[in-house]
Amino acid sequence: MPARCNICGSSDFTPGPGGRLAAEVPPKCAECGSLERHRIIRAIYLALPTALLQKSRALQFAGDISIDAQWFESFEVSTFQRFNHLNLEDIDRPDGSYDWVISNHVLEHVADDARAITEMLRITSPSGIVHINVPMPAYLLDTDDWGYPDPERHQHYRHYGGDFALRLNRLDRPFHCLQVVGRDAHTDTYDVLYLLSKNDESLSHIGQRLARRRFVVLRSR
Repeated sequence: MPARCNICGSSDFTPGPGGRLAAEVPPKCAECGSLERHRIIRAIYLALPTALLQKSRALQFAGDISIDAQWFESFEVSTFQRFNHLNLEDIDRPDGSYDWVISNHVLEHVADDARAITEMLRITSPSGIVHINVPMPAYLLDTDDWGYPDPERHQHYRHYGGDFALRLNRLDRPFHCLQVVGRDAHTDTYDVLYLLSKNDESLSHIGQRLARRRFVVLRSR
């Protein structure tokens, strides 16, 4: 039986942007437009305790289909140069304003990514979570950072590699980090979600829950 999209339930898939296939399989859901990473993130969130999200104030940079605003007590989206634009390198919010801060495929567009991550940690509550997903870090050993927004590479400043967790360790703000490896049932491809928190206990509870749901969970820091 073919796998269904875990966001909308469709079993109809088409090629991705530019006609891209994933492991020779069309990765884009024809109904909701989700790609592999959206469905992987959705699967990880569906494995989290509902009560944990329901009492959380959330902020997402560049909203996407992987996240459902109704999961949270409150939900805010910041869209670059459009609705509610917030500068990720200097976020105009007080310390501890949110319990959950989400960034999918955003950091590669930011000049000072270390500053951006530090800012996201600053605006989370003491036991809050920063969620980071970057494009395909497992496909390159070391991050290739060319230092400017390249128009030929989707205005990216860099292509992250498997050393992303090591780059996190250079931050001067104390935090703990989990790498959660998820699989897309339709394309049988994998992606990594990084979860950061200033509170080790809250992050450990999440890691244990995801491990019980058979996700690969790695402690990075």
